[in-house]
Formats: sequence, C-alpha cells, structure tokens
Amino acid sequence: MVPRSAYGLRRTLILIIGASLVLSCARSGRLADTEAYKLVDSIALEALQDSPETAERLGVPESLYGGPYHELLDDRSIAAVERRRISRLEHAEALREMQIRPLSPEAGREVSSVSQQFDAATDLDRYAIGYVRIGWASPYLINHLDGAYTDLVRLMTQKHPVRSRADADSWLARLRKVAPAMRDDLRNLEVDLRNGVIPPRDELNRTLERIRSLTPVRPREHPAYIQFADSLADVSELTHDEIVRLQDEAAVILANDLRPAYDELARTLQDVADKAPEEPGVWRQPNGEEYYRSALRLYTGTARTPQEIADIGRGVIADVTAEMDTLLASQGYAEGSVAERMTALSSAPDYLLPDSLEGVSDLFAALREHQIWGEDNLARISNFKPRALTDTRLVPKAARRASGGAYYRPAAMDGSKPATFNVNVVSPLEWPTWSLPTLTFHETIPGHHLQVEAARASTDGALWNAIWTVSGFNEGWALYAEDLANELGAYRNNPVGRLGYLQAVLLRAARAVADVGVHSERWTRQEAVDYLVATVGISTAQAEREVDRFTIWPGHACSYIVGREEIRRLRGMADRELGPQFDLVAFNDVVLSGGSRPLEIVGRDVRAWIEAQKASAPAVEK
Repeated sequence: MVPRSAYGLRRTLILIIGASLVLSCARSGRLADTEAYKLVDSIALEALQDSPETAERLGVPESLYGGPYHELLDDRSIAAVERRRISRLEHAEALREMQIRPLSPEAGREVSSVSQQFDAATDLDRYAIGYVRIGWASPYLINHLDGAYTDLVRLMTQKHPVRSRADADSWLARLRKVAPAMRDDLRNLEVDLRNGVIPPRDELNRTLERIRSLTPVRPREHPAYIQFADSLADVSELTHDEIVRLQDEAAVILANDLRPAYDELARTLQDVADKAPEEPGVWRQPNGEEYYRSALRLYTGTARTPQEIADIGRGVIADVTAEMDTLLASQGYAEGSVAERMTALSSAPDYLLPDSLEGVSDLFAALREHQIWGEDNLARISNFKPRALTDTRLVPKAARRASGGAYYRPAAMDGSKPATFNVNVVSPLEWPTWSLPTLTFHETIPGHHLQVEAARASTDGALWNAIWTVSGFNEGWALYAEDLANELGAYRNNPVGRLGYLQAVLLRAARAVADVGVHSERWTRQEAVDYLVATVGISTAQAEREVDRFTIWPGHACSYIVGREEIRRLRGMADRELGPQFDLVAFNDVVLSGGSRPLEIVGRDVRAWIEAQKASAPAVEK
C-alpha cells in the first residue's frame, strides 16, 4: 500500500496550477484513485471559487483561488441559491458513482466522507428553507447570528486585512457590495416568509436588536469604520490626506448605502415579529419534524434519532452529576442541588480574577500556561504535533455580542495568519479560574488545534478538509480531548478544576437534551432555559444565549456529546478486542488521521485498524 503522504504531489499541484488540476497517475499506479482524488479536488475547488468570503476566512492563496478575490462577496441572489442546490445534487450523484470504483482504502475513505456530507446537505435542500451549506444549515436565513447584515461586518472587521493602499481600495470596493448583498438576503427571506417559514418571536426580537446595533446611524462610530480607520493609521505608504479621503469614503458608503439597507431589513422583520409565534421549535415549520432529523444527520454525522440522542445526554448527565455531587461535598459544598452549588462556586472570591486590565492579563497568562501544559503532555496521547501554539487573543469589542465564550480559528492557508484561540472577555469575573483549563484543552491542545493540524498533515492539506467539516467529529473530538486531559492528570491536584471539567461535560449533555426538547418534544423557550439553569448551574442569561443558539441551528448542540460518546465507544471496543495490544496513542492517531469526517467513517477506520492489529499480533503458542 502506498503511504498517504505519497499523494502530497496532488496537493502541491493544486496550489501551483489551481483550476487545471493536472494530476500524475504515476504516483500511485491506481487510475481509479487518481480519478477519485481529482473528483474530490475539483468539487472542493469549485466550492471555494464560488465563495470568496470562504477564501478570505481561510487565507487562501490567490493562485489557488484563481485570481484576486479581496473585492468580492458571495453571490446571494435567488438564482445563485438555486444553482448551488442543483450543483450539490450533481456532485452527490458523481460521488456515489465514484464509490462503486475499486478504490484504495485511503481514496475510498475520502470519497465516502465527502459523499456523506453532500448527501446530508442535499437531504436538507429538499425542504428549500433557510440556508444549507456542506456541514451547516439553519431554517432561518437571517437570524441573530447569521445573515449578510452581520456576517459581512465580521468579514470586514476581522478577516479583511488593510496593510496597504491596495488593501484599502479593495476594502472599500467590498463595502460597496454589502448593501446589495443584504437586499439579496432579504429577497430570499421573503420567499421563505411567503412559504410560511416564520422564525419565533424571541428570535426575531433578538435579531432586530442585533440589526439596530449594527445600523450605521452615526457612521464614524460603526465597528467597520472604526476598524478601517484604525488600520489605515498603520499603513506607512498613505499620506494624511489620503487617509482622510479613504475614511470619508467609508463614512459615505455606510450612511448612504448601508443605513437604508439596514432600515429596510428592520422594517420587514418588525412586521413579521408582531405576528410571529412564540414556540421556538423547528417542528412548527413546514415538514419541521422531518427537517430536524435531517439536521441531526448533518450535524452529528450519524443516523441517531432524537430520542436516542436525548437518552445519551440523560445518561451522561446522571453519571456526571453523581460524580460532581461527591466532589462538591469534599470541597465544602454539601447543601443544595449540584447546579445550585456550581452557581455558588462560580461566584466564590477565591476563584475570581479582578475586574481590571490586570485581571485580563492574569486570565490570558493562565490560558497560556494551560496550553503549554497540553503541549508538554501531548506525546502521551498522539504522535501528531502542531507546528506552533495558538495565539491567544481577545475577541474584538465589535464582535463580542455575536460571539460565543471562546472559539478557535486555524492558521491561514497562505501562512499570513497564525492559529488563534479567541476568548470573549467582557469582564474577567465571567471566567472563574476553575473553568480555564478545560476551556483551553477544548480549543487548543489536545482539542481543536491538534485536530486541525493533524488533519492538515495527514491529508496533505486537502482542500476539502479545510472548507467542509462535520461538527459531530470536530466538536466530538474536542470534548473527548477534555477527557484526555483529565486522564493525563490535568486535575490531579486541582479538584475544583476537575469540577470545571465535569461541568463542561454536563453542559454539552444538557444542551443535547434541551435541543431535542425544543425541536422534537415541543418545549417552550422558558422550559429549555429553566432546564439548563437547574441542570448545569449556569446563569439565566447564559442559558438564554444557549437556547437561542440552538433555536436557529437545530441539531448542532447535539453534535458535541454524540461525537464524544461515539469516540469513547470506539475506544472501549478497541480496548476490549485488543486487550494488551491496545495502544492509546495509535488509537487516537487513527481517529485524527482521516480529517473531519462523518462518525460512521471514523467507525470504519477504527474497525479496520483493530483487524490490522489482530492480524499483526504474534501467534500464541499452544
């Protein structure tokens, strides 16, 4: 068998010649494999070239994209949306046909992985509501976290660099395209509204709040303007007069183009909000129960039913709550429910940093220390090693309202930006020190950073693995990575830190139960909020944010615990079948080495590895 690294020529050629995709058959001697890789690469490249915003987010070299893309935005027209649906159907069929060919295990895994992701997306396309992408979907095209009105502000403030006069010109050219993009979004939304897809009232009100916060009533106070103006000050080739002219142009575009577009969007949603229903579940939408099952397939990468997922969550909750009960009592917290005691622990002064710049500095120092601990212990769980630690960064003020507590961003593909661990800090008081180790392990090493770097190394930087991901795998691995850190002894002398780790698991399990509750069992928003508060011990405000997130992304909250439990199940199976031959490092590397893929494919890989280990074991003398 040819080692997977032998296919690196394919990736190098893509970077050099872009769309032509000239591939060498000689590298493997298998024509079927060559054609399989060519198919996957061509589909991925087509998807990339259809989305200059994805190219910007990933830091794609212009040579790979096929030319400059920094002035461009994605086409959001109704025609483009329909064209993408048709394209996904065509690609899904081509991938299914390719699987019939006699492929090597490596090529077969790649084609099967991408094929399942396209099948999941085209399954959701059938409902023709909201938006669908490979690996992500929502029944609500415009919501409090999605839509051109907010996505493009993030793009302009966080992703589009302004380091030269040319960058500034392309930034302004892109800004001029934002208002037309918002109006295309609105036209698509109006189609959904006419078809009876009405978002719940609380979600519409939260979206309206977000729209109003981004409406450029005072253009020079808008986040996009502030970011642009600050960046111009650092461009040495610009004169003072040029900087003033560029700033003025940005202010005029915001006032004359974007403000009317925001006002029009707000008026439409306000009219809908006044008559919108209160129930948050997707079951209320046309074919909503079927949609939810399809969304679960997309996000988890499994065929598990809502009831099966809720049962998984409740089982984890029972186990974790029992352990936390004992541990809390040992720390002097013996009275009240586990949730009530965790609420008390979250405000205990011994674990709070000062609400000051010094407190923020101490918080980031602690995060860095935990990341270094993860790297120092990495060899005990994997042979993969990231090229560098992540940069730990504060989420920009303009993005804090639309960001989660923390998130990871991979390094740019062109090498222009490092991987980042982004933490949303309004006040250090929101981050008790016992919560920081697990947060770090999830986002960096051995969590997302290790997983992404391992995927890039083991799949030769395959483009599909950068632009399409399976949440059940990515989030499942990161949650499983929290378990690995615990096994490595991260909390050996830190029982309160272990409580933070257990609460993090508890939250993911409770999220899954509440997600199913809202979308399948018809819980109200308040029932879901109350459940999270009473089960996990988080604040009402945090619980509301959680519920509102899985209101707009049905099924996504289930991906964490489903992925974690599936990886743990596969590990248990391997341990039982291999006995003394079981090697944790080798098991983890098998899971990591195939990139982000449906959990069914991960299961196939693990079973193949188990059989290979059995076959290579020395014979036992009788």
